[in-house]
Amino acid sequence: MSKDNKKVNAERMTKWRTDSIYKPSDLNTHDPHNQHRWEEPAVSAWVWAGRVLGGLGFITGIYCLVFLGMLL
Repeated sequence: MSKDNKKVNAERMTKWRTDSIYKPSDLNTHDPHNQHRWEEPAVSAWVWAGRVLGGLGFITGIYCLVFLGMLL
C-alpha cells in the first residue's frame, strides 16, 4: 500500500468517525423520524414510597458509615 493510499484511507476513516459521532440521528435506528414519544410506565404509590425510603435509607447508611469511620 502506498503512502498516498494510506493517507486517503486515514482521512476517509477520520471523516466517517467524526460524522458518526456528531450526528446522533444516525444512532436513532428504532425511530429515525422521532414519531413516537417515550413514556415512563405507570407505577403505584407503593413503588414511589419504596424508592423514597430506599434513597433515604441509602443516604442515612452512608452518613453512618462515614461518622463511624471518623470515630475509629
